[in-house]
Amino acid sequence: MAKLETEDLKDIQGIVMSGFGDLHCASYMMLRVTKPAAARSWLGSIADQITTSEPPPQKVKSLNVAIT
Repeated sequence: MAKLETEDLKDIQGIVMSGFGDLHCASYMMLRVTKPAAARSWLGSIADQITTSEPPPQKVKSLNVAIT
């Protein structure tokens, strides 16, 4: 198995490594994609807001995305 390096943490969503037990509430949104091009554009626009596994300066909120 490959060793996880510190620089790899930016490519892993935070919930995978943390579970966010220190955050006290959660919200979920279920979306149906009917316009793939618009969905790609939206995902691209929020990509830099997604919480990674890198240690944050102060964790008060988190954004994770799951697609199925």
